[in-house]
Amino acid sequence: MNLFFIVVFALYFLLLLLLMGGWQTSLIKKPASFFNKKLNYFDITVIIPFRNEEMAIARTIQDLTQQSYPADHFEIMLVDD
Repeated sequence: MNLFFIVVFALYFLLLLLLMGGWQTSLIKKPASFFNKKLNYFDITVIIPFRNEEMAIARTIQDLTQQSYPADHFEIMLVDD
């Protein structure tokens, strides 16, 4: 029984090492289309689904536009039900 736990632990440890290696590789290789190397900002899209929220959606949009993230690097998409 002890040998079984040792084998399972070793396999789990190897899996964690593989995942960590893949994570480190993904951090090094950033897709050029999503990353602006000149300004170091990602281009992001904020998608907001809503239904019958006419009064609250204006405040949400206002809050999003007042963020410190550069406005030319994000867009807001509103999806009505």
